[in-house]
Amino acid sequence: MSIDGSPVEAVTPEPASPGEWLSQERIKQGISVTDMAEALRITDSYIEALDSNDFDHLPESAFIRGYLRNYARQLGVDEEAVIACFDRYTGEKGTEAPRLRAGTDEPIKSRSHFSLKGFILTLVGVLLVGGLTYFGWNAYRSESTPVTTNTLESEVLDEVSKTQPGTAVDAMTGSLVQGLMNAATS
Repeated sequence: MSIDGSPVEAVTPEPASPGEWLSQERIKQGISVTDMAEALRITDSYIEALDSNDFDHLPESAFIRGYLRNYARQLGVDEEAVIACFDRYTGEKGTEAPRLRAGTDEPIKSRSHFSLKGFILTLVGVLLVGGLTYFGWNAYRSESTPVTTNTLESEVLDEVSKTQPGTAVDAMTGSLVQGLMNAATS
């Protein structure tokens, strides 16, 4: 009873953190961490992190808000009250997007995936593969390609040596064969 005699309505204080609030409600309803994780389609470790307010091991704040909102909806708890509790707990305001401050000396991080080290390693790799391919191909070609003389030239020299034995053609044929043999061995 109040001082004026009217009945006092029991007010349950809001828990200090969203994780504590949702965890207490989940336990009160007899829902396990695994069952809640399956219902929300997230991992057990995410539910445990939400229950213990371990927001550093979760993705960005926007995702955490979504998880909390779905968690509250699944339990039948006022979603907006849970999000407001999260904002008070973390000191963030969910409606404001982060803004760049003009005049800061903080460098803007590049989103480019180009790196000089990666480029150089790729270039060295391509040159190495190309060089090995070139030398391997030349070694293969020199081993597999037999050295043959031109058949027409060979036939002419054979015919001349048969018709005119002991002439300069025999000497040319001998030196030609010797030259071909030397070329084949080198």
